[in-house]
Amino acid sequence: MTHRLLRVTGRLFWWFAWPAMWLRLQDSHRTRLVLMDAQGRILVVKGFISGSNRWSLPGGGLHRHEKPLVGLIREMYEEVGVILEPEQLASLGNQQCKSKGFRFNLHFFEATITEDPVLKLQRFEIAEAAWVDPRALNARNAEPDAVSIIATLVPSD
Repeated sequence: MTHRLLRVTGRLFWWFAWPAMWLRLQDSHRTRLVLMDAQGRILVVKGFISGSNRWSLPGGGLHRHEKPLVGLIREMYEEVGVILEPEQLASLGNQQCKSKGFRFNLHFFEATITEDPVLKLQRFEIAEAAWVDPRALNARNAEPDAVSIIATLVPSD
């Protein structure tokens, strides 16, 4: 019940706060990570405040003057409790993305880990996290930026 209440509260917050968020986040730089485990699964998350029930790649916004790699490492620790080192990450480049009325400059990275870490979700930001087969993600259950970047990395059947 508490989980459902937080999700509803997050959606209400999203719609009431959208104008202020648009002013703050428009044209911001954000990061996303395709984190693959030894079984070929990808870590995906659902946020409380996103206004959607779709999977997305973990990551987040950069602080002022923060480098994308540094911001991604910080966000991964803050949001899901995963500790990464810079040498584990490979850049996949960046692209402009439009989502829910926002325009972002997304910096994509990839990494593979051999052992699944114990996830520690940021309580009021991340509602759920899961390791999923990347071929199970599609336009119905995942955010467009996640679907497009995964399609470039994972061959379809």
